Amino acid sequence: MRKSISGRLSNLVLASGLVLALASCQSEVDSLGGVKGKNDLRPPPSTSVTEAFGDKGAEITLILAKAPAGYVMGEARDVRDGAALATGELGEDMVHARVADVSKGATAGVSEAAAAKARGSVVLVSYAPGDVTSAIAAMPADERPLLINVGRRVSASGGVFNFASDEVDSAIAGVKAAAASGRRKFVFFVPSDYPAGYEAGILSAASAAGGMVLASPRYVASSAGVSEAALSAQAVLKSADAVLVLGDTSAVAGLVSAVKTSGATPKMAFIGTSGWPEEVLSAPGVTGVMIASVDRENRALIAERYNRRYGRPLSAAAAYGYDAVALASGIIRAKGPAGLTPELLTRKAGFTGITGLFRLTASGQAERKLTPYVISNGRLERMSGPASVKN
Repeated sequence: MRKSISGRLSNLVLASGLVLALASCQSEVDSLGGVKGKNDLRPPPSTSVTEAFGDKGAEITLILAKAPAGYVMGEARDVRDGAALATGELGEDMVHARVADVSKGATAGVSEAAAAKARGSVVLVSYAPGDVTSAIAAMPADERPLLINVGRRVSASGGVFNFASDEVDSAIAGVKAAAASGRRKFVFFVPSDYPAGYEAGILSAASAAGGMVLASPRYVASSAGVSEAALSAQAVLKSADAVLVLGDTSAVAGLVSAVKTSGATPKMAFIGTSGWPEEVLSAPGVTGVMIASVDRENRALIAERYNRRYGRPLSAAAAYGYDAVALASGIIRAKGPAGLTPELLTRKAGFTGITGLFRLTASGQAERKLTPYVISNGRLERMSGPASVKN
C-alpha cells in the first residue's frame, strides 16, 4: 500500500502498509511508501559463511547462534528470515543486515558486538541464548551499538531494549480478561522445568484483578505427567471457574483434555498463552481456549510473502525479527543513521508494526497491547475488547 504525505511527517510509512507512528519525528520528504523492486529477495547464502542481506547503507547486525552443523535453526532462523524480508522490502539501499554467529557463547557475543561497533553498525538485533544477550547488554553503552533483544528478557539499561512480549505477559492479559468476565477462581498449571517463582507476577495480577488462585500445581510435559497433574488437582478444580495452562510444548493440549476429563465444570474457562506452539491450535480439545496475543491481523500483511519465500508460515519470532528491522529502517530512512537514538526509540507515541501497537520505555521494556483471541477451527479468532499490558 502506498501513502502520500505532504509537508512535514509525523509518521513513517512502510512499504508493507504499516505505519511507525513517531509523534513529533519530522521528515522533509513527501512519501516514504511504495518501495519498488525490493520484494524479490535472493535466497540467503549458505549459513556456513557470514550472511549478509544487502550491501549498502547502515548496518543492522543480527546476533544469532548457529546449530553445530553450521545452520541457523528453529526460531533463530525465523528471526533471521523475518529480518531479511524487512531489509529487502524497507531498506531502500539505506540499510543492510549482517548475521553474527555467537554459537561459541558469551565471549563470542561480546566480541561480535565490539566488532559490529567498529564496523559502524547502528543496532544489534539479538535472538541468542540468554547468557549471550546478557553479556552484550552488560557492555558499556559506548562499546557496542544499541541492542534490541527479541529473545528472552535480559537486564536492560544503557541503550538495551527488550522487544518481545513473553508468555508471562500473555498469561497476565488472559487472567485479567477472565476476571473481567466474572471468572475469578483460578488454577494455574505450570511446567515442572520452569524456574521457581516463574508464575509470581501472574499470581499478583490475578489478585489485583480481584481473583483468587486456588492452586498452581506443576506438571511434567508427558502423557503420563499431564494425566497425573490433572488427577492430583481434581478436588480443587471443582471450586475453580478458570484454568490457566502455561507451557511451550504440545503437552499443553493433552493437559487441557485431561482437566476436562478429570474435573472441569461446564462453565469453566480455559486460558492458554502465547508460549503455546502454533500446531497445538489444531489439536483436539482446545477449541474455546482463550489466548491473549500481540495483534495477529497485521501479521497477515506480510504472511503471504513470507510463506511464499520461505515455504513455512510466519511465526511470532519471524514477526518480531521483521518489526525490529522495520523500526530501525524507518528511522534511518527518515532521520539518517544518527537519528537512531534511545531518545527517539522511547518517544511516548510509540509505533505500530506487524506485531501491533507498542512503545519502548526508558527502562528498556516494550509496552504492548495484547488482544484476547479464542481458538476456533484450528486458529485464533479475535474476541472483543483488547487488553492493555505493560511488559
